Amino acid sequence: MKIAAPKVDIHRLREIGWSQWDLIGLLGVTDRWRGQPYEDEYDRYLYKAAQMLKNKYSVEEVADYLFVVQSQAMQIGPKKIDGRIRTELIGVAQAISDVVLIPKKSET
Repeated sequence: MKIAAPKVDIHRLREIGWSQWDLIGLLGVTDRWRGQPYEDEYDRYLYKAAQMLKNKYSVEEVADYLFVVQSQAMQIGPKKIDGRIRTELIGVAQAISDVVLIPKKSET
């Protein structure tokens, strides 16, 4: 099955990533990410989450994917998801869903 590539503004995805999912705490060093050499640090994960949502994955499934990224790929935090983490990641996934699934004015 071919996965549809979402038409999504990467800057909007980055806003979500940096405001809600700064896993390695780079904003603890500085309050800004735009124009920094690491501004694309989370792009591949956010873009994959957007692809999943565009292809009808649920926000819960995307939250699970984000947890795998943080716990296994980045090896940050606990190895098992708990209620607090799940709620936070569902919030991130929902924010991405809002960006991906709401058509731009030019698309309506």
